[in-house]
Amino acid sequence: MINQGFNFERDVPDDVQAAFLDYMYTVVDIPAGTELYKLSSYGLPFADGPDAGLSAWWSAVKPFREDTVGMRGRYLEAVMNQVPFSQMVRFASAVRGDWNSLDGYQEIMLLEPALGLWGKFAPQPLHSPTMSDRGALQAVKSDINQSVGNLPGTLGGNDAWQLWIPNLTLNHVEVRHTINTEDSPGMAARFNLL
Repeated sequence: MINQGFNFERDVPDDVQAAFLDYMYTVVDIPAGTELYKLSSYGLPFADGPDAGLSAWWSAVKPFREDTVGMRGRYLEAVMNQVPFSQMVRFASAVRGDWNSLDGYQEIMLLEPALGLWGKFAPQPLHSPTMSDRGALQAVKSDINQSVGNLPGTLGGNDAWQLWIPNLTLNHVEVRHTINTEDSPGMAARFNLL
């Protein structure tokens, strides 16, 4: 089991705890075969080789525990609201504009069970307060506003759930899909909407 020896009471970093709404999360068992997804501009994995590390942050493809929406439901929300899927995920998953461009859909399946943290996303500002480059700030705001319209000053706050699974490597997963989020036919095909 992935993270069987991890001490979730002692070893969860402060910034990870803060990423959960009101610092509320639960340690959960995630069964082998669970499909997980994320949108990211960073590669899958971060480096080469079978022991290469993967991001710890994921969402469930299928409804999981309190999350009754799953990935397909989030995609249908984007279609219904006539916004790009990446921007629906940015809002629901509270991803600051300067953190990630969310241009790649990544999907994996766990090959063995894992322990991880489960909880709602903590709301985030549109961009990091420490951003001082006015040009970068303007680009972030423009990108978000062009895609979604004028958002309130906060991302998140809706019923969106996340998993934090530290110590994931390529050895633990099967990579199922990697799709450019601007590939509308590819994304629609993944969500069985063609």
